[in-house]
Amino acid sequence: MNIENPSQDITQNQPKSGMAGVIEKIKPTLNKIWERVPVPIKSLLVRFYSNKKIFIPVAVASGLMFLIIILGLLFGSKSTPIIIPSKKTPAPFIVTTPEASPGGDILTVIGNKLKDLNNQINALDINQNKLKPPTIDYNVSF
Repeated sequence: MNIENPSQDITQNQPKSGMAGVIEKIKPTLNKIWERVPVPIKSLLVRFYSNKKIFIPVAVASGLMFLIIILGLLFGSKSTPIIIPSKKTPAPFIVTTPEASPGGDILTVIGNKLKDLNNQINALDINQNKLKPPTIDYNVSF
């Protein structure tokens, strides 16, 4: 009997299913893209992938960030923006010129008021000479 390994013919003719089938379908496209990548970038990617202590945390962190962004876009709040109620604006300050007084011109009235104020300021006791410290009795006995 000349039977040469019949299981080999069966496995070669069956189409691959699952993840292996998907990989086989996109492998030529990925190879074309990989050939276009410059050599220095290829070497950096290979070294980055080979160092598992760095690659795994970076891959997990970037995956989580991507997942959070997608979930934020999908389930983020769709509420309307908060509108702050406007406050009432204060009445404008209107400067009016004082009317003439019977005592004379406005400038002389203001000058007299300034002189009175100057006299009051000069009359202030800045050093507080009227205040005296209390007398202390040093004859303390127990």
